[in-house]
Amino acid sequence: VVSIGEYSCDDDDACKSTDAAETATIGPRSCVGNNACNFIGVGGPAKTVTIGTSSCEGGEACRFFGRSADSASTVFIGDRSCFGNSACRTLGRFATADASVGSDACLGQKTCYRIGYGSSSNPAGQVSVGDNSCTQQGICYRFGDYIREGGEVSIPSDVCTDTSTDVCGTDSSVGGDDACDGNECNNGQSFIFNSTATSACDFCE
Repeated sequence: VVSIGEYSCDDDDACKSTDAAETATIGPRSCVGNNACNFIGVGGPAKTVTIGTSSCEGGEACRFFGRSADSASTVFIGDRSCFGNSACRTLGRFATADASVGSDACLGQKTCYRIGYGSSSNPAGQVSVGDNSCTQQGICYRFGDYIREGGEVSIPSDVCTDTSTDVCGTDSSVGGDDACDGNECNNGQSFIFNSTATSACDFCE
C-alpha cells in the first residue's frame, strides 16, 4: 500500500520501487529530484517506509536509503530532512534493522551520505540520526561507513550543526576532510557519536 502526498515524487525515477514495502507513506512535497527516494527500503523489503513533509529534496536525495532492510524493520524520515543533492543517499544500505532520520536533520549537499552503509554479506544493524543534527553542507559524511556484523550507527539529536567541529567530518568535495568511517569498528562494535571525542575514529564502542 503506497500513499503519496501532493507535489511528491516529482522528477525522473523519483520513488521508483518504493512500493516494495508493505506500507509506504510519503508526505507532501517530498522526494523531489532526479532519482530521489529511488529504491528506498527495498530488499527485505522493509515493513514500513514513512517520509514526512518536505523531505528528500535534491538529485538522488534518500536514494537507496534503508535498502536491503530486514522485512521486520522500518524506514523513517521526519519532516524537512535530507535536503540537498545526495543528502542521506545510501544511509543504512545493507542495514538489517531500522534506519531513521528525525526532523530538520541532514541539511545540505551530501549530508549524512553513506551513514551506516554495510555490505550484503555482513550487514550493519540499526542506523539513526536524531532531530536537528548534521545541518551544514557535507557534514556527517560517511559516518559509520563499512560498519559490519550488526554494528549500530547512532547520531543523537542536536549535534553536528557546525562545520568547524572536527569530530563531525565534512566531505572533502565541499570544503572539508572526509570523516573517519566504520572500518575502525571491528567485531560487531558500534559507531556511536560522542561529543567528548577528539576524532570520529574514537566513536567505536
